[in-house]
Amino acid sequence: LPRARSMAEYHPHEPHTSMQSTWSLIEKGDRLFDASKYDEALNHYDEAVTVAQAAQNRGLEGAGKSGRGAVLLRRGQLSTAQRLLEESLSLLHGTPFRKEEASALRRLGNVHYALGNYGKAR
Repeated sequence: LPRARSMAEYHPHEPHTSMQSTWSLIEKGDRLFDASKYDEALNHYDEAVTVAQAAQNRGLEGAGKSGRGAVLLRRGQLSTAQRLLEESLSLLHGTPFRKEEASALRRLGNVHYALGNYGKAR
C-alpha cells in the first residue's frame, strides 16, 4: 500500500484506472514472457507503453520498455534490447519505481555480458 500511495502521489492527476490497466498489461506481459510466449508478451508491453505515454507516466513507460527489452534480449536482438533498456533506465530514474529500475539495470547488465562488455556488465 505505501508503494501504491507513493506512485499515486507521483502522478496525482493520472486517472487511477489508467495506471491500473497499464500495470495489468505489464504483469500479463511478464507472465507471457515466463511462459516463453514472446510475441504475445511484446504485444502487452507495447500496449502498456502506449497507454503510459498517453498518460505521461514515465515510470510505467520505462517498466513496459524494460519488459520489451527482456524479450529482445532473450531473442538475441542485443543492440535493440540495449537501446530499449537504456531508454527504460532514463525514464525510471527519479521515479518511485525502484524495483523496475533495478530490474532494467540487471537486464542491461545481461545485454552487456552477452555482448562481451564484461566491465559494463557489472
